Amino acid sequence: MPYLLNIDTALGTIHSALLPLGCSTEIYDHEKVRLRVLDPNGQPLLDITDLFVPHLLDLQNLRVSIQRICETIERLGFMLKTWSCPC
Repeated sequence: MPYLLNIDTALGTIHSALLPLGCSTEIYDHEKVRLRVLDPNGQPLLDITDLFVPHLLDLQNLRVSIQRICETIERLGFMLKTWSCPC
């Protein structure tokens, strides 16, 4: 059985996983999430629009999404802090 989260916990986990970079999240069309990652100067670094609320509420899916986002950011040359899942 999947471990389900609420959306605030899922988005908070994404925010903490991207530290020290900044990010903003926006829910639109009732089930989609737009994630905008900002570099240390506050300039847009990455804009992700293919995240879905139901997907992020499942802990395993959230982990996979965060790992994918972090790998992309690290390939761009940025170091992120270690993050942990809310379990």
